Amino acid sequence: MKLGEMQQNARHYINGRWETGATTGISENPSDTREVVAEYAG
Repeated sequence: MKLGEMQQNARHYINGRWETGATTGISENPSDTREVVAEYAG
């Protein structure tokens, strides 16, 4: 998966059930905030 391709409603498999994540976000390089280093779901 490339950065930017994460689904808006990411799903997580937790304790035998699929749960829908409420939010997604990005992690930026603190030295160069124009650089996205990761995307995550929470």
